Amino acid sequence: MVVQNGKVIASWDNVSLRVNVASVRKSLLSALYDIAVSEGRIGLAGTLVDLGIDDRPPSLSAAEKQATVRDLLTARSGIYHPAAHETGEMRRNRPEATQDG
Repeated sequence: MVVQNGKVIASWDNVSLRVNVASVRKSLLSALYDIAVSEGRIGLAGTLVDLGIDDRPPSLSAAEKQATVRDLLTARSGIYHPAAHETGEMRRNRPEATQDG
């Protein structure tokens, strides 16, 4: 379904069918960031420290706080906190956390 200015401009298949869209969220969020970046509202070079961003306990390490917005959007941040619905395989493959500050 495509909605523009609050009106459906295209749709196909059964749009009332519920679908798990976990992987789609990342692409949509990235597109929204692209708009904000192109409008100059968000910079890609800012680190989590620069932006005053941390996580709930366990807090981010000093090294993790050096990740930039660009790193986060390209999945290259080096931050490996547990995901809400991670699988056993994801848990086993996650690198050990380092708390260096």
